[in-house]
Amino acid sequence: MGHTLLCVLVLLMNTFRKYGVAQESTAQNVTATLRGDKRTVPMRGSVMLTCSVDTDDSSRWRYRWFRRTTGPVVEIFMRNRNISVTEGGIYWCRGEKSDLKILTENSNMLTIHKIVSSRAVVTLKPNCTQIFSGETITLSCEIQGGGGTKWTYEWMKSASNTSVSHNEYKIRKALKSDSGNYWCKGRHSGNLYSSTEWSDAITLTVSQKKPKANINA
Repeated sequence: MGHTLLCVLVLLMNTFRKYGVAQESTAQNVTATLRGDKRTVPMRGSVMLTCSVDTDDSSRWRYRWFRRTTGPVVEIFMRNRNISVTEGGIYWCRGEKSDLKILTENSNMLTIHKIVSSRAVVTLKPNCTQIFSGETITLSCEIQGGGGTKWTYEWMKSASNTSVSHNEYKIRKALKSDSGNYWCKGRHSGNLYSSTEWSDAITLTVSQKKPKANINA
């Protein structure tokens, strides 16, 4: 009995191989390419993604779409060559010939960021943009309209970005080199591909010496 069952299973497997039933293979020398019309989803907007297959018979292909954020990979159940996305994340695609069960390799990946409606505002403690060498100052990033959302924060001075886990950026023993414009923005802790826009800049000026108080006799 056991030998007969084994023979039947082998016969079925050979049949599947012969006729391509319930099997998928990877297309050789056929690549999928992913492009986007932009890399940031504006507020109440979208980004158009296009998946293309480098073959002469591209009309016979359908497409599988994938998205990953901080959780597991999600397959987007659309088969179109072009899709409009409204969420941030890492996207890629594959071409598929459904009749022959052939797939391309994964395409290149595109990172898409989404701008949310909450607003970032920078405040200063002490509330004076004229700073003197050696003083300690604290910049705070406040997210307006964020509700109960948890945020991580990113700060920028000139062209340098710094990611921190809280909303304060502290400068101890200020130097003249700390002078400049500062911005902040917030990112959703649950989806780091969704963020506010950069705040308006706050300008700090660090002077070398604090003026001495005049004492009149």
